Amino acid sequence: DMVKLLKLIKSGIQNPRLRASIKDYSNVIKMTDVNILQVQLMEGGGNVDVDSFEENSLEDITTIVEEKSENHLELLLSLYQRRNMFQEITSLLKKKKDVKRIFEFLKKNANDLPPKYKLDRLVDDLIFIINETPQLNRHLIRDSLKVLSSAEVDPGELLSKIGNNTKVKVFIIEEIGPRSSDDKEFLINFYMAKLQEALQEGNIWDVFAGFAAEYTRDMNYTKCSIAEFLLIKLRHNEHCQSFTECYQNVKNLCMQDEGD
Repeated sequence: DMVKLLKLIKSGIQNPRLRASIKDYSNVIKMTDVNILQVQLMEGGGNVDVDSFEENSLEDITTIVEEKSENHLELLLSLYQRRNMFQEITSLLKKKKDVKRIFEFLKKNANDLPPKYKLDRLVDDLIFIINETPQLNRHLIRDSLKVLSSAEVDPGELLSKIGNNTKVKVFIIEEIGPRSSDDKEFLINFYMAKLQEALQEGNIWDVFAGFAAEYTRDMNYTKCSIAEFLLIKLRHNEHCQSFTECYQNVKNLCMQDEGD
């Protein structure tokens, strides 16, 4: 059992009484760790314990595993994790297009990400996740913004780099709120387009005509205004739900501040 023998030798070298007599202790330990790894890789690599290697050995061990990364992906990720090589972890998972694991990793480590990674890569990696996710939803955007918040990165950076992805921009602005008149104008134009779409696809004009006819048949002079009547009817008609939501969103945006 070569691994057992090498670990026994390593344990002997680490003995404080013997350690003091070894002039090149760090290289001897490194050589022992590398040999343990090589034997374990030849045996399949399933029993490699990353935490058993000394800090001084990790760079050489990482280089060896990187050369065999196709067969030892999990081992390499464990080494990167121990060495806090966050950029390398996300780069490796991006090559595999493993969006789910990148996102789980970022959510789990958001508070511990190094400053350089947060500055150079975090927003780009989140955009990669968003663009590669087949079924985009509001929860994904919400969680992405939480990652940025935990990492103390301005969520506006995600908005500024997202490009022309209208759906994502709407989700982001809805979550963080419009930060400028441009953001507000973008949302209003989006909701107005959705209103028009609802009118055309849902035959809302025909529904309006029915409501108007009902209103004119009511001869009570104390009845509410036509606008109030229509809004009441719209809110209680499932067929008009999309139209009503867009209308309310536009109204809320336009009445947010004085003078808008």
